[in-house]
Amino acid sequence: MHAEIMGEKLKQLAKFYGNVPLFTFAEGICASGGYHILCVGDKVYADPYSFTGSIGVVTARIGLKAFVDTYNKGAQRTVLKTSEHLIQNQADMYADNLEDPQKAEWCQLVLDGFGEKFYEHVRVHRKGKLTREEN
Repeated sequence: MHAEIMGEKLKQLAKFYGNVPLFTFAEGICASGGYHILCVGDKVYADPYSFTGSIGVVTARIGLKAFVDTYNKGAQRTVLKTSEHLIQNQADMYADNLEDPQKAEWCQLVLDGFGEKFYEHVRVHRKGKLTREEN
């Protein structure tokens, strides 16, 4: 997650410059990844008209196989792999079985794991500053 990397870099910079306080600021839209970064601040500021929050993880899966089959003008897709269980194979948008319950369950488990990491990040960095229950 790029937001995790950026937040860690901000904390490292604050430490590098003599452990100075890290102030973060939200303006406009500060949702999901933006909020993830905002949370690392020792002091967080937000413009009163900014949209902040949207804590969670979302993905969309789109099935393109029928579209490609209908409009294909000679292009071919070749997949080379070392295993049937690779991540990109589980969420392949060109597959016939986009609605495969096992693949959907696997994708949901991955999202749930990312979501729990995000929630924990917010709980750790915003402890005592949240207006809703923190658990």
